[in-house]
Amino acid sequence: MGIDGLRRQHDDSVRTLGEDHPRTLAACGELAHAYYRERSYVEAFGLQERLLAGVVRLVGADDHVTVSTLANLASIWFAGWLADDRPEQAVPLYELAVAERRRVSGADDPGTLSARNDLATAYLTSGRAERAAAAFEHTLTDCLRVLGEGHELTGTVRANLDSLKALPASRERDDSALAREIAAAFTEVLGLRPTVDGGRVSVEIPAIGETLSLPVCDVKRVTRSHTPMGDAALEFVMIDGDDVRPLIVLADDVVFAPEDPVRVLQSPIPVVISDAPRLISHAETVAAAERFATAAGESGADLDTVSARGLLVRCEIAGALRFGLRSLKAVAWWQRGWEACADDWSLPPFPKDPVWDHLVRCGSGLTLESAVAAPDAQDREAERQLVAALTVAEFRSLEPRLLVGRLDEEFVEIWKSLVPITPAMFTELLLDRLTGAQAEIVLYPDGAGSVDLVLRDGGENRAVLQLRFDFRTKDITMDEVRIAADARGSGLFQRLQFNTERLAGALGLDAIRILATGAGSLAFAKAGFPRDRELYEKVNKPATGQGSGRA
Repeated sequence: MGIDGLRRQHDDSVRTLGEDHPRTLAACGELAHAYYRERSYVEAFGLQERLLAGVVRLVGADDHVTVSTLANLASIWFAGWLADDRPEQAVPLYELAVAERRRVSGADDPGTLSARNDLATAYLTSGRAERAAAAFEHTLTDCLRVLGEGHELTGTVRANLDSLKALPASRERDDSALAREIAAAFTEVLGLRPTVDGGRVSVEIPAIGETLSLPVCDVKRVTRSHTPMGDAALEFVMIDGDDVRPLIVLADDVVFAPEDPVRVLQSPIPVVISDAPRLISHAETVAAAERFATAAGESGADLDTVSARGLLVRCEIAGALRFGLRSLKAVAWWQRGWEACADDWSLPPFPKDPVWDHLVRCGSGLTLESAVAAPDAQDREAERQLVAALTVAEFRSLEPRLLVGRLDEEFVEIWKSLVPITPAMFTELLLDRLTGAQAEIVLYPDGAGSVDLVLRDGGENRAVLQLRFDFRTKDITMDEVRIAADARGSGLFQRLQFNTERLAGALGLDAIRILATGAGSLAFAKAGFPRDRELYEKVNKPATGQGSGRA
């Protein structure tokens, strides 16, 4: 049957059975394939995308039919961009198709292996021969193991790999050795259970309900590290063309860089979000998406501010997608915000993005429950009332964790006049996760004060921190930090830094000064992080570009 006949058959099914009836969807698929054969890729893609949307509504995102339909959509998308001599534009959708195949059907499913061969071909056509060679090698290994030498797909993959013989016979490193190193680090440092297959290391992070998936050939190196909070972490230097991208993995979260707005927006003029974070965690991204949805739905909201916030969150989610995180909750929150403000969007438009569109479909059925704390004005007022009611007894109850050099009614009155938080919160912020720590505080009527913190273990000092703060100049100064030799590199220093930064913020102080190093005023819990020098320079280099939006 020709295209005209298939079109009539499809239209009749829509009219009599409805768009989501299985027979209508089948007719839609046949018509899409007919247009594909005729190289009418725009028409084929539109029909195939409509088919995919109907399949998701009918059977859900986690069905074998859905991932097969997505793979066919990726093939059409690739053919269209190839005809336009820009095949690299189609690679992200192929990568999503492989990831979804792997997630739903398993790594050894023949459909997954076939999709991996298609992705490797897309890499090759896009000029990424080294990446293609790695993908073909791993796919061939798995085809031989699962399907055997005589299978047609095995022969196809082998032929594709043989076509790359012009490349050097051996690549620069042994991916299998690096894969074992990465897997061991996930287990030993973070207590996670990674899997290694097809040249990639995947690991589920239950705390955020996501699975991280890393192509080993994209990993330049991995370093065992600590976050500014003192938690164990793995720092990955990820290859991004001729550049690198940071990826920091914790036991309960993933930290990454937001995507460049230039790659997200469809605009001839580069756009820079001037106050965008250099690093953000997945959990923070979900919370930011919810805040965007809330702000977009408020009457009288500043549209420029809302648009800038929406762009920033979209860039953050795009950064997460690079590493296999589906981020459906963040996508769903963002989509809710977009639907509220799309008509008043004040920034350049987003280009057609079938990866994003599919994730929106997958997240459309989620029940979104607020996880962002309500505005804390009432909490601050409650804290002020508690401070106003302080007595000597509240300070006594915190001993021996918090000691006062001279505890009397005069000290309590000085505290009330200077310190905006209760002594309980002061102690909680300063000594968080510092088992065995004790702090002694002194306050002066002129607005100055000091804290000596000692961390002991078995009667021996493990760390000493001396701080001075001044409410008149709104700064806090680190006079001295000493860490026992056997505790260095344990994350203790970062924990002391982070606690000091949080305390300074709660006290309303604007600057942290480190006199011993002459580093000047900075949020020094982040100084020297990431520890990998190449990542540090990447994360902390000045932003460039024209134009700006402020989130």
